[in-house]
Amino acid sequence: MKKTLSRILAALMVLLGVLFYVTPGVQFLGICLFGLAVMTLLYPYFRKAVTIVLCVLLAALLIMEIPIIHASRQKAPDDLDYIIVLGAAVYGETPSPALMERITAAADYLKQNPDTKAVLSGGWGEGDSVSEAQAMRNTLVAMGIDAERLLLEEEATNTNENIRFSFAILLEDWETAGHGDSTPTVAIVSSEYHLFRAVYLAKKAGYTVSGVPATTRVVISRINYFVREAPAMLKAVFLDW
Repeated sequence: MKKTLSRILAALMVLLGVLFYVTPGVQFLGICLFGLAVMTLLYPYFRKAVTIVLCVLLAALLIMEIPIIHASRQKAPDDLDYIIVLGAAVYGETPSPALMERITAAADYLKQNPDTKAVLSGGWGEGDSVSEAQAMRNTLVAMGIDAERLLLEEEATNTNENIRFSFAILLEDWETAGHGDSTPTVAIVSSEYHLFRAVYLAKKAGYTVSGVPATTRVVISRINYFVREAPAMLKAVFLDW
């Protein structure tokens, strides 16, 4: 009876996992459901081992989510010298929902702080008609942001490169403006779930930054990305990515 129930539950998890996996924005939850389905099938045979594995995974997830959630609630100071807006997917020339949320957060900050400049960071994806940076620039200009305030970084392919390449551009701009050896104030604009990793990588590279969170509007996508960010932090720690 218990084995039959386990198989039924596993089948339901697989079906739901497939549904999530083919839905943009919740793929990681689908992968998690596949894993839970396997654990459910194994449970009648290896109860103690499965229980231990699940408890360890859950504890690790909770521990890692605490700083991620905390960072998502931060607020950057006003009147910063620069913000770095991290790219996300572009569909042809159209920003993806995640990128549009970051653009909106950047536009709000730039309108409230008219002396701040922005480095728009993001390279080219397969099938893109423009770079992520150019898509951000086009949208921000359409929102009323002066193009002279927008610096483009179009080579980055991951978060670490976003930060390093963007700082190279803004520091050159800072020096050209005649600020000498003084240090510019900088914040990173990204999706709220991504801010902890982005700030961590910036500090690891030797830069002092704060964060501007962009809210993920779709709740199920927000849950998916917050859960996904925990293993992504391991990648940041060990691979600087």
